[in-house]
Amino acid sequence: MSLSALEETVTEDDELGTDPEPDTESDGDDETVEKYFANAEEWVNEWMIPHFRRDVRSRKWAPHWFRYPEAVTVFEGLWDLWESARAESPGAVAEYMRVQFYPLMDIITGPDGPFWAYDEALNKRQPPENWKTEKAPEGMFRDRDHPDEQA
Repeated sequence: MSLSALEETVTEDDELGTDPEPDTESDGDDETVEKYFANAEEWVNEWMIPHFRRDVRSRKWAPHWFRYPEAVTVFEGLWDLWESARAESPGAVAEYMRVQFYPLMDIITGPDGPFWAYDEALNKRQPPENWKTEKAPEGMFRDRDHPDEQA
């Protein structure tokens, strides 16, 4: 079956998640992206969790993932990219899975990803503390107003 024939067979009920009444959001290019999920939390719970099943002995997960800023940042990005791929084509979703979703999920749920310290059995339910950091010397980094950043 050709890609165009495959695209024609995709229905509103398929797992790619088209929605008869999607949310819309402008991407800044006067182009409206139709969103299927209202936000990253809904995407995680309704799409990501059912589509990413792995052996829990080799992966780490915290049910309260939203308390981990790194996970939230990654999941918001993955949700946004998924929405764009879904709106483009089934082939774009497959490419998204290969290039973005699987590699990032391997990192997030890996043994030293953000959930590394979560252990329900040991009652370790809090995110690990942030690493300590110090303020860099003034002028060490160029800022957003630097001429090199104005391209």
